[in-house]
Amino acid sequence: MRVEDTADIDWDEVAQTIGKVTPVCVQKSFYRLKVSRVPNWTSLSYGETIDFLKQRVTPLLEEKLRRRGRKRKREEAQEENLFLLSDIVSSHDEDDDDYVELDNSQLTSGQPGRRSGRRRL
Repeated sequence: MRVEDTADIDWDEVAQTIGKVTPVCVQKSFYRLKVSRVPNWTSLSYGETIDFLKQRVTPLLEEKLRRRGRKRKREEAQEENLFLLSDIVSSHDEDDDDYVELDNSQLTSGQPGRRSGRRRL
């Protein structure tokens, strides 16, 4: 790539290629990328910086993107296996005679939990 100065880069064209971003956003992202990923970027030309990013950084970022995509697919598959309790147990509104609600609010002396009336031997 024959780029010797930031003025040689058509940021509008780059933004259109990427899609749904502004040229200023692309310029800021490029700056952050070169500052954080390119050693000695201040002594390199823009062409050398772009070549370094393309050869060394792009493959790493592409692999990271693939891993995130695989992770997202696994998470989506796990979400598909989630069920609500109402999916498993029928609701009270259904006319189902198999389920009867019991009143456990009053315990009798023969049930665990009631201490009165017991004698120690």
